[in-house]
Amino acid sequence: MLGQLATEAGPCRDGVCYTSRKEARLHPFFAPPGMIAMLAEGMAKASKEIPEFSRLGADGQFFWGTIYYNAGETIARRELASHGPNYYQQPYSGSKKSSGRSAQYQALKRMAAMGYLMRTSQSVSAK
Repeated sequence: MLGQLATEAGPCRDGVCYTSRKEARLHPFFAPPGMIAMLAEGMAKASKEIPEFSRLGADGQFFWGTIYYNAGETIARRELASHGPNYYQQPYSGSKKSSGRSAQYQALKRMAAMGYLMRTSQSVSAK
């Protein structure tokens, strides 16, 4: 899966490592830029399908970009139709057992991680 860190890195060509399971994975050096590129692609897709995308703010745009790249367009469209563009403001209410399969849970988790990174990087740069 593109963007994941290689855990059993085998031979690498052009930044892509091949594991023993025949899955192409980005070399750890290339993973962060690869994930940024996938998020940018997800945000581009979301911006075309959500009319008020520009008004959602950074959290909403990050949430929907994550849903589009992580869960795919079909699930993203279903979530958008079911819950609306402000879905990112709703707390996760599903079961803990199904959280790993929930597009909302995964996007909220990434959104929280991004918020933490932004806050800590700002506090470090202010010192």
